Amino acid sequence: MTALVLPGFHLHSVPARANHWEIEKHKWQEPVLLSKPWLDMGFAKTQRELDRYADEGVATMASIRAWLDSLGGLIGACYEKLLLEAARIELESGPEGFAVSAESHPQKALLYLARRGNLDLETVQKRCPTPRKTLEMAGQLGLFPTIPAPVQR
Repeated sequence: MTALVLPGFHLHSVPARANHWEIEKHKWQEPVLLSKPWLDMGFAKTQRELDRYADEGVATMASIRAWLDSLGGLIGACYEKLLLEAARIELESGPEGFAVSAESHPQKALLYLARRGNLDLETVQKRCPTPRKTLEMAGQLGLFPTIPAPVQR
């Protein structure tokens, strides 16, 4: 801590017992970080935000990063589930009945690509540009994230 004594402009310094600014910063930082629209940010923007606050050492950042990393695995699981679902529909309905059976599925376009062998992980990733879109697709396929989204307390 430092003090300036007037009128002589004498500086006096004593060591602080703690970094009070860091303590105060951590008090308000968690609610601010949790209030960011993580669900609707694109994955590139979320990565920039994570990098921006990486040095803060807040447990909240670690939980957000773990959650976003788990969504990457969820996209891979969606890809595998789409391949399995297309194979299951074709097996149950036959080649002629595939169109009728797949018509009511919310991811029918991807099922057609999977049936033709044209579905790849990059195509699924393009359909999931944000965490919200990823969670929507996963829910439609009956998949759920392994780590829940961080919420403001």
